[in-house]
Amino acid sequence: KLAAMSDEERAIYDISNNPEIMENRVVEIYNKIDEFSEESKIELAAALKKYWQDQGKWEKQKGKKTKAFEKQRSRVKHVKNILKED
Repeated sequence: KLAAMSDEERAIYDISNNPEIMENRVVEIYNKIDEFSEESKIELAAALKKYWQDQGKWEKQKGKKTKAFEKQRSRVKHVKNILKED
């Protein structure tokens, strides 16, 4: 089944179904989100949202102003835009 998947489907599957996925792989997939078809982009955005919520990286965290934190805020904002959330 996995072999028959497109790259987009595989990326969404990995984020949704692989508990062992590494954060750098998630970011690598995120970095390609704008290349995805409109439908896949929304699916991927939803998968990223759930993944980051599960990791505690979705909500604003008080007091953190590191470069990595700011990058994550930017990713969340982008995903929210794709999902048409505020």
